[in-house]
Amino acid sequence: CFQQGMQFIWYEAKSVTRDPGLMEKDYFCGQSGKRTIFVIKDCRGKMIDTFSEIPEEREVLLPALQGFEVLSCKKGDYGPGSPWEAADIIELKMVDFRLHEPKYLM
Repeated sequence: CFQQGMQFIWYEAKSVTRDPGLMEKDYFCGQSGKRTIFVIKDCRGKMIDTFSEIPEEREVLLPALQGFEVLSCKKGDYGPGSPWEAADIIELKMVDFRLHEPKYLM
């Protein structure tokens, strides 16, 4: 469970998108079921559109061992429809833990 102010590290590299509309597609969040969307403010990573087999996904590659802080959490009702209305939405900011120790580890 994510809580505002919580800090954590994603240990593996992650691929994220710059296109919020992709969350509507079934192969991302889709229109039904339990879903979670992570919104990363001021995301810093490497755009890989030119290397990707699916450039329309507008991917950004985040490095392994990237730190984050939770800015806000919105609990979804998991009803049918847009994931922006029904999914859990966790708003994050990137944190450089080389400057200080994380409050939590995941």
